[in-house]
Amino acid sequence: MTKDKLEQLRRQINDPGYMDRAVNVLADNIVNGLVELRVTKYCKRCNTYKEEDAFANNCKAKDGKNYYCRPCQSELMRIYQERKRGKL
Repeated sequence: MTKDKLEQLRRQINDPGYMDRAVNVLADNIVNGLVELRVTKYCKRCNTYKEEDAFANNCKAKDGKNYYCRPCQSELMRIYQERKRGKL
């Protein structure tokens, strides 16, 4: 990028109405179906971001979802149950 282009971007960002216009354009695109927003969450066990649908509900968590995705949670519960019952 050239210095002129960077300076132009800085001026646009510092313009109070610029962000309002950008938000309005984004909102219009979402309403018209041109942009699809997906909520993702990080699974601590498999170290990946997955869609929020991949996480089971958990009413005690802040966001209402488990900390681990469904496959990881199932594996952890299996290991816990085996350890609890003395199979490990």
